[in-house]
Amino acid sequence: MNAEITVTSDIGPFALIPEWVIDLDVSTGAFRLYAVLSRYADWNDGTAFPSRQTLANRLRCSTDTVDRWAAELVAAKCLLIERRIRTGQTGNVRNITNLYRVIRTAPVGRQDAGSRKDAATPSRNGTAKGSRKDAAQTIPIDLDPPTKSEVVKVFEAWVAATGKDPGRTRLDDKRRRKIVDALKTYPVNEVIEAVEGWKHSPFHAGENERGTVYNDLTLILRDSANIERFRDLRAQHRAKEAVQVRPKWEPCRKGGCRDGWIIKVDQDGFERAYACPCRP
Repeated sequence: MNAEITVTSDIGPFALIPEWVIDLDVSTGAFRLYAVLSRYADWNDGTAFPSRQTLANRLRCSTDTVDRWAAELVAAKCLLIERRIRTGQTGNVRNITNLYRVIRTAPVGRQDAGSRKDAATPSRNGTAKGSRKDAAQTIPIDLDPPTKSEVVKVFEAWVAATGKDPGRTRLDDKRRRKIVDALKTYPVNEVIEAVEGWKHSPFHAGENERGTVYNDLTLILRDSANIERFRDLRAQHRAKEAVQVRPKWEPCRKGGCRDGWIIKVDQDGFERAYACPCRP
């Protein structure tokens, strides 16, 4: 007779890390990120899709730091990242959680992990000084290259939002580069929301100790954190604007209606109030 056996363990949830990954020349933070992603990853294909904020909370760091560590792992060829977007019914495009794929099998030429020097061909010293310098920028989403008209559209939206004189404000190389970099990661409508959203930050709009308005284009588009912050402020304000104020109700004043109530005298001589159909 076959008895059913239940196996239990007091270890709890855990993740398996390949030895060749342990020997990689990456930062401790990048290694911890690989471990956390491995905890979420599907056993068969290594895919996982936790949000950047979830990863930041577990690693006790910022989302920008998560991006830097992720870029180290991509450079070390132990992680793939697919930036995903979703198009709504109205045509609006927004980012959704990244699809991560942890690589468990060592790339060709790296099976004999040995030392870090042997194991990490694209190391922090060998791959654009690492991974970290490159990782300072968010890995671009897979969007079409920005067009000249999109760059101009963003610039004109910023000029209008700041109230600058269009005839005296120039789209120089520095501003153009910032716009192009932003459009490599975010759809044009979100970048426009960002360059308009600074107005909804009291501090940046001038409510600070110096009374200074901080709305320079290079500041707004400086990094992903700023872009997402100002973009979300604009979206929140637009949502408030979309809330329709209920029109003031006016009684119909027909059939004895008094402020929405019809007063009738019953057979005993008492006045009784009945709601008028016009009452909301």
